Amino acid sequence: SFHAYPENSVEYNEAATYYQRHKVTAPKWNGAIGSKQISWLKRVLENATKEGEKVVLYCHFPVFPENVHNLWNAPEIVELLEDYSCVKAYINGHNHAGNYDVKKGIHYLTLKGMVDTVHTSYAVIHVYEDRLEVKGFGREENRTLEIRK
Repeated sequence: SFHAYPENSVEYNEAATYYQRHKVTAPKWNGAIGSKQISWLKRVLENATKEGEKVVLYCHFPVFPENVHNLWNAPEIVELLEDYSCVKAYINGHNHAGNYDVKKGIHYLTLKGMVDTVHTSYAVIHVYEDRLEVKGFGREENRTLEIRK
């Protein structure tokens, strides 16, 4: 990310190189998940698969559906998640308008923001074996996200 590190730091320059090399057209105020985190995520998902666990991921940035607020490498992350049937949902913020879609059995939920509005917006998510129950408050709506087997 350009905003996570001071200008001209090693990390800032890595973000600039990534942005240019991948011809990113998304805003610079977004970011990407780095190779170290992707490797870590793969290990976690492989272990969860071996253990028969179900996984819900949380990230600040959305990855799906396509949107200007998404991570720079959102397609790569979505492809990775789709390789693991243990992944049930990906929940995030960043897009204050909120968003939702389901793809290949994975729920992608962008919770609405509490900025740029006079109304509150938050949710309590109850986790069950077969579903996630989203109890929305303010601008956030109620949802039932059925978990694939």
